[in-house]
Amino acid sequence: MHLGIKNHKCNQGDYRTSQKSALKKHIDNIHLGIKNYKCDLCDYKTAQKSNLQNHSDSVHLGIKTHKCSQCDFETVLESSHKEHIDVIHLGIKFTNVINANINQHRKANFNTI
Repeated sequence: MHLGIKNHKCNQGDYRTSQKSALKKHIDNIHLGIKNYKCDLCDYKTAQKSNLQNHSDSVHLGIKTHKCSQCDFETVLESSHKEHIDVIHLGIKFTNVINANINQHRKANFNTI
């Protein structure tokens, strides 16, 4: 039975998990920069297979399944779509969003900064 106890802790940060294999993956990906999945069409590399598929769909095939109903923004990731709406259209500020990109988008789409 899985109890959700996160007894495996990263010694380089705050990351905790209940699975030893997830901790190893975290260390390999985040701290060691190991990226085993490589795009056949460009130099893109990633640690997760799903990221490679999203990259291929978006960059090389032009497939963007999530479209903003308020402007021309399109993305392959649902999380990016939600973040776009929150930041651009609802004005919610996130520390992980680069302000220059937000301002560039606002200026291009709404003539405001």
